[in-house]
Amino acid sequence: MVNKIHNKSSEDKDNLISDFSNFISKERNLSEMTVRNYRNDLIQFNNYLGSNDIKIQNTSNSEIRIYISNLIEKNYSRKSIYRKITSIKSFYNYLSRNKLIEKNPTEIIVRPKQNFSLPIVISPTDITKLLDSPDISKPLEIRNKTIMELIYGSGLRLSEISGLNIEDLDLENKSGIVKGKGSRYRTIFFGEIAQKWLYIYIKDVRIKLNKNYSNALWLNRSGKKLSSRSIQHMIKKYVIKSNLDPSIHTHSLRHSYATHMLDGGADLRYLQELLGHQSPNTTQIYTHISTQKSRDVYLASHPRAKKFDK
Repeated sequence: MVNKIHNKSSEDKDNLISDFSNFISKERNLSEMTVRNYRNDLIQFNNYLGSNDIKIQNTSNSEIRIYISNLIEKNYSRKSIYRKITSIKSFYNYLSRNKLIEKNPTEIIVRPKQNFSLPIVISPTDITKLLDSPDISKPLEIRNKTIMELIYGSGLRLSEISGLNIEDLDLENKSGIVKGKGSRYRTIFFGEIAQKWLYIYIKDVRIKLNKNYSNALWLNRSGKKLSSRSIQHMIKKYVIKSNLDPSIHTHSLRHSYATHMLDGGADLRYLQELLGHQSPNTTQIYTHISTQKSRDVYLASHPRAKKFDK
């Protein structure tokens, strides 16, 4: 059955994706990056439908299945396909709940199982190499080093580090408040090394960059708030400079924080709070990584675990 749109004229049908994006941003409190990914997925889907003279609000289950097959043929990763289907299902659930379509074409669309893969974790030695790679004789490199020190020192998400304002930090007590997923606030902590570089950045660098009297903690050379994309590119630059695994990205610092905390004896329940995870199942993935390290240490150290000559 092909859907018929309700209460929407042909003139404003193109606003459906924008309306949905506003809904998941304001009502569901999804992060800016998640909203952008959903929107891009839907624009791609809409462009595909448009090339086949199909309107996004009038599509059918079979047409969506053909689109998914098209993604598979183009060798999209299982993870990407999973997310794109999630975006499409969420969009049509929104249209259905608001009675903008007669029938939800995604009701029987099933998302593929995602391959279980462990996050990329940087070793303590390589973390040191990465964090020491900026040239601290240059002001912006001091800023960059401070950003990486705080991400690793507090286990921050990209949206959390980029969204910090100067008043969010209590430098004396080595703590702060961040806005996490779902607009949930939590307290973060950092050590003396991050504290030292925050003092240096704020007193020696930020004060000179802050030409516009901004509250944003991280400023670019023009005195404007540093974007999330700039932080991503900056960290990738230092990964390459340090000759580390090129698949390392911004979130790898957060993964490394969590794993190194567990390796150091942190309780999983406290780690869940520090990371801002709603579910303990999300935090549980780091025990797999820590268990693997324990296994490696055991095999290398225990006399009855070592290989022997037959």
